[in-house]
Amino acid sequence: MSVIPIGPPVVIITGASYFASAIGMEDYGFLISIVSIFLMFIINVLGMEVSSKIQGALSVVCLIIFLGIIVVGIINLDKADPVNISSLKLSDYSLSSVFSALAMTFWCFVGIEAVSHLAGEFKDVKRDFPRTIIFSVIIVGFLYLSVGIIVFLFNAYGNSSINDNSLVYLLSIFYGGIGKFVIGILGFITCILASNLYILSSSRLLMALNKGNKFSKVIKGNVPIYSLIVSFLAVLVTVTLRFKFKIDLSELINYANGVFILIYLFVMLAGIKLLSGVKKVLSIISFFLCFIILFSIGKHAIYGIAVFGFILAGIVLHRKFK
Repeated sequence: MSVIPIGPPVVIITGASYFASAIGMEDYGFLISIVSIFLMFIINVLGMEVSSKIQGALSVVCLIIFLGIIVVGIINLDKADPVNISSLKLSDYSLSSVFSALAMTFWCFVGIEAVSHLAGEFKDVKRDFPRTIIFSVIIVGFLYLSVGIIVFLFNAYGNSSINDNSLVYLLSIFYGGIGKFVIGILGFITCILASNLYILSSSRLLMALNKGNKFSKVIKGNVPIYSLIVSFLAVLVTVTLRFKFKIDLSELINYANGVFILIYLFVMLAGIKLLSGVKKVLSIISFFLCFIILFSIGKHAIYGIAVFGFILAGIVLHRKFK
């Protein structure tokens, strides 16, 4: 729950910047972000079935376009201008930049655990849930790796302007102005899909944690309306504060990372205790990888640690006065 005020706002703001870039309205990022939040809220109020159909259709569109980028990149390899890796020296790198990149890469893959809060929506959880996770990881991993290689080959990185819009830069090479528009819309849709899923799952989690009170109340379409409102309000407040005080997005990403890393650390500890054989070994390896990433974000881990401390104190007080 503590990720909601930090994680989804980052993704929504990123999507808004893509959309603003596509339509030439870079100065209206805040307005586009707010409109996006209200549109997502309306879609979710319509019910899980409507939301999932929209989510599914847009996901297919995004998948097709990403595959198109990969194919066109392969076709246009003659235009590629990659950095000559052999010319680079060890002195060109710094440990801090490696850790920074590691934390940012970790951010790109977090959030898949959110689907667990939607398990109750599956018709056959035991059969469909594992398939959903496995196929999603394979598809997303393939897309990240393939698009990353294309970005590298065409040298679509190097400064903050290109780094934030590397795919826009790529498609402008392949297609000119229309490519910039297409990838801007694609980036917007992708970000909205990701943030919408997380907010949706958080509202289900909040409902599950508060059975018997207002937060568990549902309206037509099995929508936990009060939980949904609270989740969206948390996102709205953070987006407003970010634009008001011009907070760096990378700061928010790293604070959210602290929470995710701690979640995964404890999950891996559970795996070490509960699993056996190869799964136990994988849990041990994953635990140490998570520990390295936690170390890499440094001071930004304080938010996650503070949340954990707050929860631990709550458990102790609950047991003491129960």
